[in-house]
Amino acid sequence: MSEGVFVLTNSELRLLKVALAKILYKTTEQKEISDFLHITQPMVSNYIKSQEKISSKIQGIAEEVIKKESPPKFSSIVSFEEIKTGNYNIAETDEIITDNKNEIINDLKKAYELLKEKNIKEILPKIKINIAVKSGEDFGTFSSGFIIDNNHISMYSEIVFNKDKHLITLLKKWGVGAVMNIAHGKYDLKYSELDKDYNTLSTDVDVLLHKGDFGIEPCAYVIGKNAIDVAKKVIKVVDI
Repeated sequence: MSEGVFVLTNSELRLLKVALAKILYKTTEQKEISDFLHITQPMVSNYIKSQEKISSKIQGIAEEVIKKESPPKFSSIVSFEEIKTGNYNIAETDEIITDNKNEIINDLKKAYELLKEKNIKEILPKIKINIAVKSGEDFGTFSSGFIIDNNHISMYSEIVFNKDKHLITLLKKWGVGAVMNIAHGKYDLKYSELDKDYNTLSTDVDVLLHKGDFGIEPCAYVIGKNAIDVAKKVIKVVDI
């Protein structure tokens, strides 16, 4: 989840703390101000007495900070390029939506629309059922797989990137565009067997079958060039 932040220079940050100290001093003891701003009480006293001019920009930020329920956290940024001061949202790298990730999102949503409300009783595995898809160097899946209601795919959980280690590992191993796990079975599709380490001699098939191992459920993996391609293959099975 992205978080809203204010990016300030060191001098602006100091003036922000001055502004905050002055606002808080109207209703708050210096000890509490010290804790709130993570500074010493003598520094709080200096800020309260300061005659420095506070710009409308800094004053506005201070007033926004005061409205928040929790105290601010002050952090430093190390950058090799200039970052303009202002309001930003920070996020983990995997949360930044790139063209590849947009392609993944659209692909997964269209695949879901194809599969929605399909009766998948005959192909439903004991574990969660999910699709993983690749675009560029990114991999996308539904965070908790499909939501099943009375043997029908009814909803999907949020789309996340580079999270489902098992399916993503298989995509990398096989070099295919997308994969969906279903119950083990020799369906009316072109298939091939996997060895116990999930290796296969060919991916020129629709389904790869893994017979399972100690603690590992037998499983079938529908593969394709993208999530839509995989969904269409699954539909061929469930519509028979």
